[in-house]
Amino acid sequence: DMPGVKKEDIKIEVKRNQLFISGERHRAVSKDDGETTLRHERSYGLFERSFTLPESIAAEKIEAQYENGVLNIALPKAEE
Repeated sequence: DMPGVKKEDIKIEVKRNQLFISGERHRAVSKDDGETTLRHERSYGLFERSFTLPESIAAEKIEAQYENGVLNIALPKAEE
């Protein structure tokens, strides 16, 4: 789940047997009406996750979909 992250701010790469997901969540800018915000519930800034892929994955066939703040990545098995 990545609420508040735009699709164009997400980068997905496969290098050797590693899957890298990185991106940036921008801080929500509110209209300045003279009030001070005391607390933000969502974190913001750069993020990165990496996963080691098993050898049984067909890296060239990996597919990703991003909709309504949810990233789904399909990792199909390689044919034997």
